[in-house]
Amino acid sequence: VSDASGKGICGALLAMAFRSVVRNLPPDRYERPGAFMKLANHLLRRTIRRGLFVSAVYGVLDPTRHEITIANAGHLPMLIHHAATNKVAAYTNHGPVLGVLPSDKYGPCISEQTIHLAPRDRLILFTDGVNEAKDPAQG
Repeated sequence: VSDASGKGICGALLAMAFRSVVRNLPPDRYERPGAFMKLANHLLRRTIRRGLFVSAVYGVLDPTRHEITIANAGHLPMLIHHAATNKVAAYTNHGPVLGVLPSDKYGPCISEQTIHLAPRDRLILFTDGVNEAKDPAQG
């Protein structure tokens, strides 16, 4: 999940640029979230103008091991509702946003985290649109 800086047309164009970068990554880069973020940062930085950025969480699910490995590039925390305890945990291993740092500085800052998932656990991913949403009844 990702979120582009800016609003309106600027934000929409940046989101499209990021989508294009992601779709053009070599397939082997999708297997490791850290490698995915490093290459996405490199390509996005070459594509967008200074001052713009994208936050993102990227994960690879391993259903046989019941694990998800994630990398977080400045995005809001990923939440997991643990069914066994009925508690929600936030996973906040933040790295820097995409498109700001040069590749040599970005690479060492991004990390992966592997999380065990039990049956019926739920992943909750969202953007700041959740925080900014307004109740239609309140105008």
